Amino acid sequence: MQKHLTKNFGKGAPAACIIWLHGLGASGRDLFGLMPELALPEDINVRAIFPDAPLRPITYYHGEATR
Repeated sequence: MQKHLTKNFGKGAPAACIIWLHGLGASGRDLFGLMPELALPEDINVRAIFPDAPLRPITYYHGEATR
């Protein structure tokens, strides 16, 4: 099962969705604080999803498992 964080911004049912994808070595939680930086109007209802990639061995990290 894939892990992810989900948060609704605004009031009411979301009319749009933003899916944030992290890079190598990061996680969805690392991007969680970026939504306020978009400065969306308060009357826009948005759902934000912050998925986590699976842990996999990475050659660059000498086989250490990372996202």
